[in-house]
Amino acid sequence: MSSQSVDTEDTPLEQTEGRGPFVTEVLVSAGPRKSATEYREDLTNAELCEDCAGLCFVREQLVFWLCDGGSNAKILPRLPQLEEEDETPPVFGFSARVLAQDLGNAFVEQCSQILRLGETAASIDLPATAFASVASVWEERLRIHMRICEARHISILETFPEVIHASGETARCVDWSTTLTGGVFSPKEQSLSLINYGSSWGIIATEPRSLLEPNNHHIQLRAQFRPEQSINVKIFANPAVQWTHYTDVKGFAVMSDGLKLKGDPFERLERLQPHNLSSLQALRTVLLQDVSQTEDDKAIVFGRYL
Repeated sequence: MSSQSVDTEDTPLEQTEGRGPFVTEVLVSAGPRKSATEYREDLTNAELCEDCAGLCFVREQLVFWLCDGGSNAKILPRLPQLEEEDETPPVFGFSARVLAQDLGNAFVEQCSQILRLGETAASIDLPATAFASVASVWEERLRIHMRICEARHISILETFPEVIHASGETARCVDWSTTLTGGVFSPKEQSLSLINYGSSWGIIATEPRSLLEPNNHHIQLRAQFRPEQSINVKIFANPAVQWTHYTDVKGFAVMSDGLKLKGDPFERLERLQPHNLSSLQALRTVLLQDVSQTEDDKAIVFGRYL
């Protein structure tokens, strides 16, 4: 990956007929992206490192996700406890980093519910379920946060961008965005379902090899504050983004845009023959040789049969 620290999680599934066990790795390289001065001047910059990923198993199926929050989004500082307070105020944190984590967790929860019912990934309507639930949670968090700020006489609303609606009404708005790549893999059937919002991409070991294309359809969460102090939070996701299904899958690698490759990924990874996708070290070697210095976080979810 890079010279920065890398966390690895290996989880083998049971052996599939004719193959060894299926193993997955989650690798994250989250290094500093601002100067030491910027960290000292604004402590909220410590909320960087927005790449995150995770996985779980539901009825012998692997559910995984990878998100990359937009690093230029506003970060609301966490509220410290005051000496005269009896209870610690809720610690929320509002940043693209938190949004990425929340969406990943919501994706897993929704997939788990559907798969336990014996249904398939194709039946999962993410905007109406997982995304809507995150918007609802954020709306309630913001109400509590703004209530505490008002009680402490913290002028936070004035720091949000002002927008004027067609009706002439003035409101304040804050936006956060993230990518989301989610997958459901069945090691026994060697089938994979993927959905991709945003600039992450992936390589799927089929015959011939398939590429999960990046796109510009990032997920956006918008909080709007109206004059009567009402708060409305919505998540916008392009309905054109749909699940893609693959069969006879021998392995996969899903990566954030910090692992950009120059030129056509197929050409740059041509040295990796399909049978070599079983080697994590082989893929990492190619990435070390070919990845440009993007000064960005990096994350990868890698799966293969032993």
